[in-house]
Amino acid sequence: MKKLFKSKNNESVEKIIVRDMPTSSIAERYRTVRVNIDLNLNGGQIKTLMVTSAKKLEGKTTTVSNLAVSFAQQGKKVLLVNADLRNPKVEAGYQIDKQEGLSNLLTRNKILEDVIKKTDVENLWLLPSGSVASHPSDLLSSQIMKDLIRELSANFELILFDCPPILEFSDAKVIGTLCDACVLVVKNNKTEKDHLTMAKVLLERTHVKLLGLVITHVSRKEIDAYGF
Repeated sequence: MKKLFKSKNNESVEKIIVRDMPTSSIAERYRTVRVNIDLNLNGGQIKTLMVTSAKKLEGKTTTVSNLAVSFAQQGKKVLLVNADLRNPKVEAGYQIDKQEGLSNLLTRNKILEDVIKKTDVENLWLLPSGSVASHPSDLLSSQIMKDLIRELSANFELILFDCPPILEFSDAKVIGTLCDACVLVVKNNKTEKDHLTMAKVLLERTHVKLLGLVITHVSRKEIDAYGF
């Protein structure tokens, strides 16, 4: 698997570095991640991108939040979808209420115009997770979800999905089959090799195109040792 980049270890979901500290070295590293992903987007043919991890607490939400801002700053019309209906966190970084969103669309309780939110970043919109769902994987695998992605793809240049860890829930496998590609987030010195291998196998079995890895929590000494 390609290593798309390694990010530094003082990231936080609440403080989106690319937005709040755009001239910092950390923000520049996220832009490098964006460039590396952009090289794999096949001239815009890849429009839906899932971001997941093997296990929890590996940095996927921080990664997808900063990538969304970086792509929006590039000038793309970007939608960030919180598809982690079990432990939604992405809204915290944008100070947007998560109570109405994706789950409400999938249960036909709301329409898209009611729940999609413009963020404080130009070119970036957010679709929150919505109300707590009893069976998230069933909602995410529904025909309504497929129709929703088709509709969103017609209105945005790039859609990023924050998904639950792939080894803990089936949701990421479901979303992966609906997306054009996937990025796997790995926590340096924490993600076990067996877990990484299992995540890769699961993605391959469901025929999800894996663009590569983003390695988080890398020390300053290690940061220059990244590879593509």
